[in-house]
Amino acid sequence: MLPIQPRYASAIADGRKLVEFRKIRFKECVSHIVVYSSSPQKKVIGYFQVDAIEEMSPRVLWKRYGSSGAIDYKSFCEYYADTERGVAIKIAEYVELKKPQLLAAINPQLRVPQSFSYLTLKDFGRIRRLADAST
Repeated sequence: MLPIQPRYASAIADGRKLVEFRKIRFKECVSHIVVYSSSPQKKVIGYFQVDAIEEMSPRVLWKRYGSSGAIDYKSFCEYYADTERGVAIKIAEYVELKKPQLLAAINPQLRVPQSFSYLTLKDFGRIRRLADAST
């Protein structure tokens, strides 16, 4: 699960954002990422299948994916200031929840992660069922 600012979470949901930028690569292999729209929304809005994860310098990241990231160059540079490596998470398929969910509705023990968190298969299954129920 990734907490993502609402403007970027919305861009993922409407298909304008095809790449999510991060500073740190996940240690574990992930196939799907749950999108938690951070403050002020503070809800899970959907999830996406990961197409690929690439790590490289911010300069190369921008060159390859700047037009797909729904972020302006100034904000991108501010995000990666003093960072030698960056990560591009390529979005394959996004599935939206028709009704965004509080974390407590999925699992009362879930907490908003600082940068990301790994969900159990059981929790991810709940999210998938919520998406299926809303179609």
